[in-house]
Amino acid sequence: MKLKFNPNLPHQQEPVQAAVQLFAGQSRASSRFTISTRSFLSSVLTDEGAGNRLTISDVRLTDNLRALQMDKGLDVSEKLGSRDFTIEMETGTGKTYVYLRTIMELNKEYDFKKFIIVVPGVAIREGVKASLDMLLPHFQSLYGTKYHHFIYDSQNLGQVAEFARSNSIEIMVINIAAFNKSFEEDGKGGKDLVIHRQSEKTGGRKPIELLAETNPIVIIDEPQSVDNTKNAKKAMNALNALATFRYSATHREIKNPIYELTAVDAYNQKLVKQIEVLSIFEDEDLNGSFIKVLSTNPAKKTAELELNLKGKTGKLSRVTKTVKYKDLLEEVTGNQAYAGLRITNLDDYSIELNGHERIPIGSIKTESTLYSDDELKRIMIRETIKTHFERQLILREKGIKVLSLFFIDKVANYRDYDAHDQKGKYALMFEEELHKLTQNNMFYQQLFNEWGGSVDKLHEGYFSTDNKQRAKDTTGKTNDDISTYDLIMKRKEVLLSEKNSYRFIFSHSALREGWDNPNVFQICMLKDPQTKLDKNIRLRQEIGRGLRIAVNQKGERVFDDGVNILTVTANEVFSDFVDRFQKELEEDEGVNYGKITFDKFKNLTYRDEEGTRHVLGERLAKQLIKHLEREELLDKNKPTEKLERTLQTNPIVTLPAESEFIPYREVILNRMDELTHKIEIKRHKPPVKIKLNKQIRFSEEFESLWNRIKYKSVYSVSFNELSFKNECIRALNELDVRKIVYNIEKASIVIDSDAGVQTGGRIINDSGALSYSGKIRIPDVIRYLQNETGLKRKLLIEILTESTSLGKIIYNPQLYMELVRDVIRKRMQHRLVDGIKYEKLGEEYVMELPSDEEIEGFFEGKTIEVNKSIYDRIPVDSIVESEFAKELDCHEKVKCFMKLPSSFKIDTPLGTYNPDWAVYVKGVENKVYFVVETKGTEILEDLKPAEQDKIRCARVHFKEIAPEVDFRAPIKNGKVFLNSL
Repeated sequence: MKLKFNPNLPHQQEPVQAAVQLFAGQSRASSRFTISTRSFLSSVLTDEGAGNRLTISDVRLTDNLRALQMDKGLDVSEKLGSRDFTIEMETGTGKTYVYLRTIMELNKEYDFKKFIIVVPGVAIREGVKASLDMLLPHFQSLYGTKYHHFIYDSQNLGQVAEFARSNSIEIMVINIAAFNKSFEEDGKGGKDLVIHRQSEKTGGRKPIELLAETNPIVIIDEPQSVDNTKNAKKAMNALNALATFRYSATHREIKNPIYELTAVDAYNQKLVKQIEVLSIFEDEDLNGSFIKVLSTNPAKKTAELELNLKGKTGKLSRVTKTVKYKDLLEEVTGNQAYAGLRITNLDDYSIELNGHERIPIGSIKTESTLYSDDELKRIMIRETIKTHFERQLILREKGIKVLSLFFIDKVANYRDYDAHDQKGKYALMFEEELHKLTQNNMFYQQLFNEWGGSVDKLHEGYFSTDNKQRAKDTTGKTNDDISTYDLIMKRKEVLLSEKNSYRFIFSHSALREGWDNPNVFQICMLKDPQTKLDKNIRLRQEIGRGLRIAVNQKGERVFDDGVNILTVTANEVFSDFVDRFQKELEEDEGVNYGKITFDKFKNLTYRDEEGTRHVLGERLAKQLIKHLEREELLDKNKPTEKLERTLQTNPIVTLPAESEFIPYREVILNRMDELTHKIEIKRHKPPVKIKLNKQIRFSEEFESLWNRIKYKSVYSVSFNELSFKNECIRALNELDVRKIVYNIEKASIVIDSDAGVQTGGRIINDSGALSYSGKIRIPDVIRYLQNETGLKRKLLIEILTESTSLGKIIYNPQLYMELVRDVIRKRMQHRLVDGIKYEKLGEEYVMELPSDEEIEGFFEGKTIEVNKSIYDRIPVDSIVESEFAKELDCHEKVKCFMKLPSSFKIDTPLGTYNPDWAVYVKGVENKVYFVVETKGTEILEDLKPAEQDKIRCARVHFKEIAPEVDFRAPIKNGKVFLNSL
């Protein structure tokens, strides 16, 4: 099986195009330089090297950058500073694909050929290599050209020389550790790494110098772990990069941002799996003693512990207490269950009880009469296996193979070489619990038999090995781990195939960065929660191994909410897990989730009819926050329930009445929606059982309803080309293209012995238009517009040449092209919708009905019981949907209704459209009514323009395939709708 890649995903296309737009105005150019090589006859041979060359100025680069940032609502850079550009992408959204696709686009547009990918360690390096291998045919089919790639090897410097000589796309992958130590000027003393020493294999020059000569474009994968030291920064500067693109989900330093896809964006857009937690400590057990070590302070000889404390009323509760060295825990808690227990020692990592028992930070101790640690781990293993079986039973009809990943911190717990069968305690627990589950459940037994009936073939461990090929504990960052990563990466696609028997994978927690697979649906943390000992292991990195969207046996991504759920089995209280995850998000993204402040709005922009970009700014942003507070939509910068409800039912109320806010309405509401949605981690729940309502499903009314709406259609668009052309020409004649200006700042410099270098007096500012007396390179505007609009070359030439705007291209070529693109697109969109026609096809939507009367399914959101639909329960996404469904279910006129499945999609020029409801109403004329969309408004114009146009297309679709169906949208109140019939 081979994974298939979709080249048209918007969240991946946007960062690629952002990088391309940065260099707008760049000509296709390369640099040439001489490489001297001494042969074995001592004669000097000369060769020519090829490198990248930047033809636009930093001023133009800055203009491009600022235009990009304004367009995307990012913080606008005051100055360029350095040619470093930040791309933030959440784990699991295709970051590696994006930067490799960026390489191909930069080569296609500007003929850049030399690229260096810098990674923090072995894990990511091997992952990048695997992606380069896997994606080569995909990119060759898209671009008609190949790239050559290799991993830097100090023993094979000939590859570096070839990298410099080659005139094709060259990609080198290198660990930061390979060139971040010792920078001896003369290269003597043996302290320098090989890359900093002169070598005959690189023409007597230092390899780093040869790489720098190519002026490479550098891509940093996880910069927070790459250039985080003084030497690392020095090493990066030595590469002499034409530009540096920094990709991560967890940036520590933001430099010139050009794209942002946060964790919240990714979760809300369903670009990654949703997360639920199966917590072993979800409910507190107040029986006996309980000790959880939260932190220690050796200097003060204290520790923060969670204990079962007896209150004044005699009631027990779980509380956090600061306990001093040698304190008796019975006295601290008032609970005799702790009799005789005291802290006899503590350090940075653990406490010691009664001189012999050590409890690490993050670990839990309970009485021996309660669960022991091994018993808890056994429960975790059993619950993970159970969830695996439940999910596989549901997903096998979709052709999806389920995988489960167990993170352990000691290899010996899985692979014990002193045991006769070499099985550690976790391996034995796994096999014992799997046998019990399959013996007690006939459906599990059936699956087990389909898998071959051999438990040995279902699980495997991925660990590094020693020279005797024995698994061992490692850090995940050494050369010993290379074989492990190689195995993991090579088996990624193999594991996805049903032909491969492995379904349960045990992996060392240190290998978290190297192990990921789209079909990991369960992650079991068979290790204690985060401690000081493993503080560099981030929870986000661990669960990131299972966040990718699932694939089926054809290698296709399956975008289905009911499929893409990751269950994390954790040895900690549910609330602790959520708090820890939230804390990491806030640290990584530098935001305080749950708070709405003016700075979240101040960079929002819109572009007017003339193409001028307007920024909301600090004044209006503060005015907006005051309005939200007055309306009790915000309380101390935190959104109230009223705000969330208002955004669903009447979003316009959230905006101030002043006319200044009208142009910003859509971008403000979008941002408000983003800020009130956070990553919701749910408690694990078993699959919901849904019964088929045969009385409704096979009723005459439902058959009548379904037979009218079940047909697919194909659309065509026709419009008056002459009228469209003239409309575009009129708009372009009024186009205002701002000239590029230069800015002057003049001030005197004062050097003071105490204060150092300072600005003396006031700064004098001036500006003026750039002179156009010299030669100006005009980009291929027709090609650009063809790619951006899809219109024919002849029509575009006529539009431009017959307008009076073409001469303005010299003022600011990139801005001119973007303004023209926006003018044409805006008029195209309305023309396409106005001129759309649908033709009924013989093909029908397939109604997926269960083979049995009862099915099980995972539903991300809420489900409600109903009587008049084909199932006894239906999923609802909002309060509006829930109330609407209840109104339908209890109204006398409604004979039957259904929530249309996600597969019921109508094609439109703006993308596919999925209506909400199909309803059969027994009315005066015995009509079938079809309600497309339940929204928080009855006014079509209150919806986003794209939503409005999709609804207009849907109206035309239903008018063609089923004229008797009354299409209604948007509908807010079910009772009002039904009473109007």
